[in-house]
Amino acid sequence: MQKYLVLVVADSLESAAATKTRVAAALPAAEVLTTLSSEVARSAAAVRPDLVVTMTDSLELFGDIHDALAEVPIVMLGASSTAVANGASAVLDDADDLGGLTGIMDAFRLSKAGHRHQVVLAIGAHPDDVEMGVGGILAAHRAAGDSVTVLTMSVGHRPGGAEVARAEGTAAATIIGATLITESSVELSDAIEPIIENVVDELRPTIVYTHSGSDRRPEHRLVHDATIAATLNVNTVACYHGTTGSPDFTPSEFVTIDDHIETKLEMLACFAIGQERPPYLEPGFVLSTSRYWSQYGLGVHVEPLEIVRKGAGSPVTRVSAGSTAA
Repeated sequence: MQKYLVLVVADSLESAAATKTRVAAALPAAEVLTTLSSEVARSAAAVRPDLVVTMTDSLELFGDIHDALAEVPIVMLGASSTAVANGASAVLDDADDLGGLTGIMDAFRLSKAGHRHQVVLAIGAHPDDVEMGVGGILAAHRAAGDSVTVLTMSVGHRPGGAEVARAEGTAAATIIGATLITESSVELSDAIEPIIENVVDELRPTIVYTHSGSDRRPEHRLVHDATIAATLNVNTVACYHGTTGSPDFTPSEFVTIDDHIETKLEMLACFAIGQERPPYLEPGFVLSTSRYWSQYGLGVHVEPLEIVRKGAGSPVTRVSAGSTAA
């Protein structure tokens, strides 16, 4: 766990001590130091904190704090109509939970560094699983300049076997400029976690998408469990609804894919060519599904995600559950 240094700046020693206790409870891995507002310039010369927490609502003193620590995120505790305009990263009510301080630090670093390209790995049990679940999201990642790899854990059961499965998957991946890895010698009843671990070790992804653990199909749940075990050190892990999602699927984020829905349809059109197509591959089914999920997000077409773990910096715009268009 990363060790943070937090500097509490207050007008009095009593206020500094009380706030230090709250911050230490919210960030147990952090080292928390205190200083008086009048001493902030000297303190800034001695230490370089990752975060400043202050209760100083005096514009004059807040200006001193900001000038001394301009490259550090500053959080104001207590009501203030001027703090953000004068450089604060966030203003929190005195009663607010301080557990979000880590996220504020991460977001501040990213805003200073600019966009960092992500390494995306999407894992599915069978051909078309990934494209159906997060095809629009993957297209958005590629549009943002991120690298995308699709890992398909088996060739499925359609006519043509491994050769056709690879050809169809490659055609779909080529549409967005993604890389395809197809495991043709693996039975989904085998221990597949080491295979996923090897791919993760090689790619070092920052974002991984996989099946939901509440999926109705046993092979999908197997891939979910193996992925979760193999990606403990990955920054962001999320689960998609897929083709056999159950009522227990509980997404908390809803990604608008309006700009990429046509690309998703093109990707899905690469599968089951010249044979009876599953209903879920039909454009009408795909469009009605994405429109259904849009009631929980923004735009016309949405892909839902269950969040296992989420780090800062994903380039895909996401809307939390319950949000509505303004």
